[in-house]
Order: sequence, then structure tokens, then C-alpha cells
Amino acid sequence: LVEQLRLIMGLSLEEAAKHNPLQNDDLSVPRFLVDCINIIEQAHPQDSVYRQEPVKIKQPADLENALKQPLTPAFAVSLLKRFLKELPEQLIPTELSSAIFKIINDPGNKRQGFLKFF
Repeated sequence: LVEQLRLIMGLSLEEAAKHNPLQNDDLSVPRFLVDCINIIEQAHPQDSVYRQEPVKIKQPADLENALKQPLTPAFAVSLLKRFLKELPEQLIPTELSSAIFKIINDPGNKRQGFLKFF
């Protein structure tokens, strides 16, 4: 996974999918994302893998040290978070994320609010 991340770090999602393709015509995402998610899904549901102390990956040397880490779900979460932080543009545009947060925080009918996006 670390080698895959090196290939796509800092690229847009579209460019990352070109440099690290998934062999699937129905899905245009980097293979790295699918591999991370598969590893994360192997975690026991009670593990709260997204809330565990992340593996620190802030400098290039951290990636080198990360190669020595066992490939655990917590490590895959750290790599996934690093990839998402390094994207040059937001995955969800600001206008849309603001509307989503408004719906989430509204104690009214959330389902109806989300349905208007689809």
C-alpha cells in the first residue's frame, strides 16, 4: 500500500485513478483506495479502527518507517487519511458539504433532506 500511495500522493482523484488503476470498468478510483478499504473491512466491528491512534505519516521519512509496520487496519486507515488530506481539491465541494452539515445537525427529517441530493 505504501508503494501505491507514493505513486499517487498529491494527485487529483482522477489522475490518481490513471496512475494506480483498478481493473474495473464500473469504478474509476485508484486501486489504493479499494485495497485500503478491503483491509479496513477485515477489522472486527468492535475495534473502532477509525478512532485508534493513527500511524504518524507527515514526512517522507515517515513513509519509509511505515514500510516496517505490519499491515493492520489501523495502518490502512492512516494511509487512507493521508491520501485524502493530500488531494489538491476537496472530494465534496464546499457548497455541498455545508448543506450536508446543515441536514446532519437538523433534528427534523434528515432522510428527506438527504433525498433532495439524489
